[in-house]
Amino acid sequence: MAASPNAYRPAQPQRTTTAPPRPALAAAFRVAAAVVLAALASAPGASAQAAPEARVQAAAEALLAERFPEAAPRLAPRVLRLAADVPPGAPVRLALAEARGVPRGHTRADVVTDAGRAGWALLYVAHFDSVAVARRALSRGDTLGSGAVEAAWIETTRFHGDPVAPAALRGGAAPTARRTVRAGEALRQSVLAWPTAVGTGDAVRVRYRRGGLLLTVDATARETGAVGEAVRVYSRSTGATYRVRVTAPGRADWIETL
Repeated sequence: MAASPNAYRPAQPQRTTTAPPRPALAAAFRVAAAVVLAALASAPGASAQAAPEARVQAAAEALLAERFPEAAPRLAPRVLRLAADVPPGAPVRLALAEARGVPRGHTRADVVTDAGRAGWALLYVAHFDSVAVARRALSRGDTLGSGAVEAAWIETTRFHGDPVAPAALRGGAAPTARRTVRAGEALRQSVLAWPTAVGTGDAVRVRYRRGGLLLTVDATARETGAVGEAVRVYSRSTGATYRVRVTAPGRADWIETL
């Protein structure tokens, strides 16, 4: 423990010290700085200003977990701006202003308390996913096997194009590079040439998994896609259009409802 200036005792009583030595001064400065910071943190209004944003942040995480349980583990919301009167201790929940599927990037949400709408919040919803990354430089025409890439957990919120899932390169016909690829580059579907697995108008069986529940829906492809690519399909039985990822000819996994 560092000694304070008041506890300092000269090593030689006969010597008069007009100022504490430098180590003692440094310790005194650290103690004073800690006292000032603690006072600022406990100042009236400091915690009150931070509390509403923290509660809205928690409400955003709860909303995404409830509305989009499959995607929630890949989402990271952040409060950018808060324009709401949130009473201390009042329960807070959010309502998305635009319910068009999983929010991405800048999203506005209404802040609601038991008394009604309290204002709004501007969120940034970051998306993360496991993406195939080139382990080495590739030339145009090179065939990509599972050993040519590795998985990396990266933010894909503003990713240009659809990222390549590492699972898409395991088994089946391997794709080839359409252009030169740098080592360490995150791969997107447009960079690779895949054998076609689903054509427009083809029947597609979509697998939907939510927790322990597994459902299948028959749909019709509205786009041509290869294994690993995301395409739109329409289901006449549900009357809905889905974005799915092709896993095999005529097979796909649900991504989101459009």
